[in-house]
Amino acid sequence: MSNIKGARDTNTVESTILARDIQAQINEYDKDITPLVVLAEKIGGGPRVTHNPKFEWYEEDREVRRDTSTTTGTGTSLTVSDGTLWNINDVWVCPRTGEGFLVTNVSSNTVTVTRDLDGSGAVALVSGDEFIKVGQAKMEHDTSVTALSANPTGMFNYTQIFERTVEMSDTMRNTDTYTSPQDWENRKRRMIQEFKIDQEGAYFWGPGEYLSTAGTHPRRATRGIRNSVTTNVTDFNGTLSEGQFFAEYGDVFRHGNKTKFGFAARTPVSVIGGFPRGKLEVIQGDDDKTYGVTVMRFQHQHGTLNLITHNLFEVSQSTFNSELVILDLVGDGSNQSLVRRVYLQNRDTHIKENVQENDRDGRKDLIRAECGIQLGLEKSHAVWKGIES
Repeated sequence: MSNIKGARDTNTVESTILARDIQAQINEYDKDITPLVVLAEKIGGGPRVTHNPKFEWYEEDREVRRDTSTTTGTGTSLTVSDGTLWNINDVWVCPRTGEGFLVTNVSSNTVTVTRDLDGSGAVALVSGDEFIKVGQAKMEHDTSVTALSANPTGMFNYTQIFERTVEMSDTMRNTDTYTSPQDWENRKRRMIQEFKIDQEGAYFWGPGEYLSTAGTHPRRATRGIRNSVTTNVTDFNGTLSEGQFFAEYGDVFRHGNKTKFGFAARTPVSVIGGFPRGKLEVIQGDDDKTYGVTVMRFQHQHGTLNLITHNLFEVSQSTFNSELVILDLVGDGSNQSLVRRVYLQNRDTHIKENVQENDRDGRKDLIRAECGIQLGLEKSHAVWKGIES
């Protein structure tokens, strides 16, 4: 022990006897990082239960009313791309010429028509001309037309077992810490938070519906939204101009509801926010229509887009940070969301306590859920890629 001459100060006194001043609360990054999980739980009826880890649904598009032809000239025999779309008594119009065509016979992809319905003269067709069906024109006192129908398309996805654990020795659980809550409770809270983030990531970017029977027991993974949207995918190759924004904006609302939600990193949100400032409105997180999620709302005659800055999209050296995923969460007027969390019966999120071995001098808890994501009517959603400036 050394002697101290003169005044004692914080440098000369034994450092271990000084009381430490430690903030009780631990500061945390990204506390609100699962907006999709939040919104999918709240909008359009919330999650649904399935009785099988493979959950299925059916979808049906409306009747196709467009076709093309390779025919040229003013003849009455057309070679079309899909003869099953053409039926006797149908009236079709060629948008390029405005001429009407009445179908009188169909044989495979060869259609016989009556032309020049308005008497203004037949106009020569060119290969690739588009035709639009505008209805039927029946003869008076005729029999009924042939019934037309289509079968819905079967869709499916799998539930996935999500699980996180927290484990600690009983000695540590009964040791005081400076921080609050006590370390066990804090670790348990963080376990739940990371568990939600696991689901958020899988719902967006799960690579595909996956079933493996190679192991001792089956293993499944749910197909994410990003890999389910295939129709409305646009790559801007780095630059999104205001003109491109408005050109593509209408296509986003071509199908489904007129209010949709967009999820993206900061760069795409900032780029879009720089266009029509007079039409942007910031809605705070306490707005009851957004369930605690802060959005930037863009209103246009085509529809309303609620933009959400999503921190999970902020991935270094990733294409995700330049993408905008646009989802029809509200649904098509049936009060049922097209994006739904699906969980296996009796296997929704639950916490099990004390799952450690009986003779273990410690404690282990787990949180588990067997669930997946259902994306209905994929044409109602969109993915914009390559928004870097």
